[in-house]
Amino acid sequence: MDGSSSSSTQPKRQKDLSLEDILRRLGPITDVSYEPFKCEPEQPAQVLLPLSFPRNAHPFDYFSLFFTPDLFQTIITNTNRYTSLQQFRVAQERAREWTNLLVKEFYIFIRSIIYISVHDAL
Repeated sequence: MDGSSSSSTQPKRQKDLSLEDILRRLGPITDVSYEPFKCEPEQPAQVLLPLSFPRNAHPFDYFSLFFTPDLFQTIITNTNRYTSLQQFRVAQERAREWTNLLVKEFYIFIRSIIYISVHDAL
């Protein structure tokens, strides 16, 4: 068999078109409509805190607005699930011993990271 029969079964590759070629193929654009975006009227900034938020708040109270106990529990649950799956994938002799992560331990970890990022090293 000669090489000509194998090349005829392969689809021909189209060369990359330039932007001008693409626009020429599309033809003239005549039907364009534009409606400008309507912004909301400016309003003064206001704080929208929950009614249960303390008046003399501690920094942890603000932290808790974003990092809720439910979020921490979700992170803990998924971390422990992921680790359980990894224990099956890794050969037993190479696997590290693992005990499930606790919410209390995770809070300590996050506090340590925040502390380190706020305070300069000596």
